[in-house]
Amino acid sequence: MDEEIQKREMSIEKITPRFTLGEIHFGDMAIPRKPVAAMDWWSEKVCHILQGLYTFVPSEFDAAFKWYRYAAEQGEAYAQTILGLMYQCEQDVQFAAVVKWFTLAAEQGVPKAQYNIGRLYYRGKGVPRDYAAAAKWYTRAAEQGLAEAQSELGRMYSHGWGVPQDNEAAVKWFTLAVQQGRADAPRGLGWLYLKGKGVPRDLVRAYMWFNVAESFDDYNYAMFWVSEDEITKDMTPAEIKEAKKLARDWMKKYRSMK
Repeated sequence: MDEEIQKREMSIEKITPRFTLGEIHFGDMAIPRKPVAAMDWWSEKVCHILQGLYTFVPSEFDAAFKWYRYAAEQGEAYAQTILGLMYQCEQDVQFAAVVKWFTLAAEQGVPKAQYNIGRLYYRGKGVPRDYAAAAKWYTRAAEQGLAEAQSELGRMYSHGWGVPQDNEAAVKWFTLAVQQGRADAPRGLGWLYLKGKGVPRDLVRAYMWFNVAESFDDYNYAMFWVSEDEITKDMTPAEIKEAKKLARDWMKKYRSMK
């Protein structure tokens, strides 16, 4: 056992400097080593950053890639995730490499990698389309609190894609996602309240969640699901007013917690 621990400590000493060097070569774009929070930020910005690095500092990108790859090959899960994202954002995507690195990181429990490999299975990119595999990886990431995975899982349960159709489970996951501010979750909740699936039909709550979606800049996408008139035609002016107030109150509470 002592020998095993010593080997592990030696391997960590070898990995860490290379990983840090990878961050250094990203300059101002270096990312804190906090997998959940950092990976949320990275997923939003990574392609633009990498495109900029390709254009302006290809030598720095190559150096960062070199060190991330070195760390990834030594089993560093966060570096494996970054490497998967770097491959994914290339102009000619090498999906085999993307799948490889995301899978390795996902198997080590990195939520963002679990979500990303789930997306690949959902879309059939680099792997055969497999909703059950997508749902499996979404579930692992969602259970660790990753909001985008929770929202996707809500959608999977709502439609019965890769999992048994379960509207109550859909409500659960959409609710958890919306509590973290996931922009596409309110429309999912709004739809379920509108149709009375997983919850009692409630037009006030439905219209409330579509208004929250508007506050999250997701309103237009939400309206692809249903027209505003379809919601409000059976509502009284007082109910419409109440729904808008509930949405404002919810957003005020949400912003106060950020």
